[in-house]
Amino acid sequence: MLQSDATVRGIVSDLRSAWMSPVSGIPAGELSMLSQIGINTGSYQDGGKLFIDEAKLKNALEQKPDQVMNLFTSGTDGIGDRLYDSVNKGIDQLGKKAGTPGTLVDSSFLSTRLKDLDEQMRNWEGKLATVEDRYWKEFLRWKQQ
Repeated sequence: MLQSDATVRGIVSDLRSAWMSPVSGIPAGELSMLSQIGINTGSYQDGGKLFIDEAKLKNALEQKPDQVMNLFTSGTDGIGDRLYDSVNKGIDQLGKKAGTPGTLVDSSFLSTRLKDLDEQMRNWEGKLATVEDRYWKEFLRWKQQ
């Protein structure tokens, strides 16, 4: 049910943006993007998979460790904070759509839809049983003649 779902695509897009957008508030000339240290997400068709240039990352960690750390921890716009916020927002969105395990009352979209489908199935099963009974009665009456 969640395949090609707009909510899931939005969450992936938000996470991709959290990873790859420049970190604001970092002084000019310092590292402000993960791509500068060899971390990229590739093309959109790669689905957000991370690609790491080990040599570039190792060089950045050896030459500019404070700047690398600053990418992840810079104020409220650091990559760590952005990812934390994006993941929590995604969990909330999925909870509204698909429900949250352990809750007593599940009024999520998917839960409501599944309940509706169950009710429709019961209704159709009842109608099918009625039609089947009618055909059996007609068959037995025809057979007795």
